[in-house]
Amino acid sequence: MIIKISSLRRELPLYLYFISLATVIDYFAIQNINFLFLAFAGLGLIVFLISNSEAIQRPGQGFLSFLFFFMALVSFVNYSTARWTALLYSGFFIFTFILYSSFFKQYLSINQIRKLLKIVFYLYFTGLIAGQLNVYFDLFAPLSGIFGFMRGSFGTILEKDGLRFFSLSSEPSYAAFMVIATFYTYLKMDPRKGTLYEGENLLMFLILLYMVLMFKSAYGVVLVGLMVLDFIGFSSTVLFMTLIIFGILTFLVANEYDIRVLNRVVNIIQKIDLSDPHSLYAIDFTAYYRVAPTLHYFRSADWTDFFFLLGHGPGASRLFVVPEIYGGYLGGEFLGGFMPAFFYDYGLIGGLLVMFFLLRQVPIFFSFPTAVFILMLLNANFNTQLFWYVVLCFHLLKYCPSTNPLVDKGDQPTLTQLKSEIG
Repeated sequence: MIIKISSLRRELPLYLYFISLATVIDYFAIQNINFLFLAFAGLGLIVFLISNSEAIQRPGQGFLSFLFFFMALVSFVNYSTARWTALLYSGFFIFTFILYSSFFKQYLSINQIRKLLKIVFYLYFTGLIAGQLNVYFDLFAPLSGIFGFMRGSFGTILEKDGLRFFSLSSEPSYAAFMVIATFYTYLKMDPRKGTLYEGENLLMFLILLYMVLMFKSAYGVVLVGLMVLDFIGFSSTVLFMTLIIFGILTFLVANEYDIRVLNRVVNIIQKIDLSDPHSLYAIDFTAYYRVAPTLHYFRSADWTDFFFLLGHGPGASRLFVVPEIYGGYLGGEFLGGFMPAFFYDYGLIGGLLVMFFLLRQVPIFFSFPTAVFILMLLNANFNTQLFWYVVLCFHLLKYCPSTNPLVDKGDQPTLTQLKSEIG
């Protein structure tokens, strides 16, 4: 196989950006900033533009440019209290996404993007196995954290209820979102519309189930269930998949594995009082920790306040005090998800602008990607790799038709070419 140097110069920066956006290696992450990703994304962009002058075209995503302009305006309004590094970080995510997403659609075929997704998927599986081997050989040693929340190497974390794994992400729930979004996009991009329960797809699905169980993420369990329904619907195949899942769970129970994540989901469903969301506090504090800030934000907000509409400036949400979960603040600062942290920083207008942008990435409102976005916004903020990786996956998927005769003929069209083919 002969690799053309010109193709390598064009594609390698895209590969490095995609993989580095999807992964976090603790040794290169300082104060929640992944400097390895910054280096690959920034240098890769420079190399790509220098060696591919024809790539310098007018990119799309004008709405994102407007969003950044709005964020900058809010920052200047709150000049004295704004955390300018947070705005710069947001700008980096926005403009690298604008450029790289355009290059992905211009220069990579569906098969190349699917290979990238598969690489990310198996990297996460490899990272999980490495973490488990690290624990199995009694090599776990805390690198950081506080009592009851000790982080070790190879994506391991020791909590009060035992060990959890998060592979190449920054925490277990993030890892669950990553692998589920990756697997979903990989299957949906299949030009031949392969089913969930055939060949390598079934193998990857079983690996996905194993990873979600080991991450012990309640988000992961809910999303896997929704994803299965999205793929197979309510048909006879539901029975087939149910039997497989039941068999796996039976094996784990028979071997006395602690399936805490399933217990958490069942316990919440059984005990929660839907008329009083705060009842979740006594049932599952970790789950309540995700919900309480949003409840507190809207309960305490003044809808006529100027700052409620335009926000308090980037980084202001770190001082946002939620009395019910104050004891869970790490380092004395609030590190919440997009809801309500971004709303507090950039106001109701800013939050609605981002949500409008996200809705443009989904095929229809009532869809699996919408469910992913909704749950993700409770867990991850705007300046996170998880947020932009999931957005990139669903953005590229939007330009990929479910079937394409060119691929069956052996051709490798890019997403831009496919878009022109379908009108």
